[in-house]
Parts: sequence; structure tokens; C-alpha cells
Amino acid sequence: MQKKVFFVDICNTLANVNEQLNLIGFQTDVYPAPIPAEVLTEELFRQAKPIQTVVNLVKRLVDRGYSLVYLTARSESVREVTLEWLRANALPAGPVIHTNGRLKGEIALELVHVDWIAGAVEDSPYEIMGYIRSIPGIRLLVPEWPHNEGITKGIRIPLLRKAVAC
Repeated sequence: MQKKVFFVDICNTLANVNEQLNLIGFQTDVYPAPIPAEVLTEELFRQAKPIQTVVNLVKRLVDRGYSLVYLTARSESVREVTLEWLRANALPAGPVIHTNGRLKGEIALELVHVDWIAGAVEDSPYEIMGYIRSIPGIRLLVPEWPHNEGITKGIRIPLLRKAVAC
């Protein structure tokens, strides 16, 4: 029997990339944050701490019988670091797909029939709205960040400020 699928973002959903960006002087409470591509290095991604609230949630989804597909806007040049980070933080197995600038909702529909989409875990306002346009009625789980506080769709995932210092 096929399992329903949750699509899971990585940066600032599972991995606290904002914290690393803040440490090197970038402001991340605005969206989209003006971060030059050359700043998003293997080392920055490697040092990102897990957002434990969301990591635990994703593990519970798998325990409840869902499959995962990780959709990331990260460049494919950091694929190995991304896979290492997921393994090092004991995230459940699932394919990792780099979006290459495409909307995640559109990619989700190409990968899985709409009836098999259980939902998405995503922090980006742009991607959240893309999911809503592509998959009406999708269940969205949204980690709370200053950059997405205006988003009223989805179930909010409160993050402890101490755990995700911005």
C-alpha cells in the first residue's frame, strides 16, 4: 500500500540557517532576505543547528505512517553536505530534491498524484503561497519566523526563541 507523502523544506524548517547567517552579520527577519548566493556555502549549511521542534514533528509524521520527500531550494552543489546533515541529525529517510528555482507545489504534483499528498512543512511565504495555488486545500505546517508572521494559512509551529535565536 502506498503511503501519503509530506513534502519537507530544509532551510529554516529543519536546519537553522538563519542563525548562521545572523552570526556573520546578515539580517534575516525580512523576506526575502538579501543574501548573496556565495554566502550559502557548504560550511554554513554544515554548521546549521537542527530546529528540534520541527525535527521531532517530522519524525512523528513518519511514525504515523507518512512518507517524506525533502524539497530544497539549496543548490545541487551542496547536495552531499545536505545529505550528511540529514543523516547526522537522524532525520528519516526520503528523497532529496533540489528545486532549481521552481515552485515546490508544482514539483510535488509532478512527483505524486494529488490524492497522495498529505501536506507540506515549509517556512517560506513564497513557497507557502505556491503550495496553496498549486494544491488547493493542502495541509501546511508552518514554523513561526518573523519573515512569515503575515502568513495566515496553515498550522503554525511555535519555535522556542532560545532554540532559534535570530
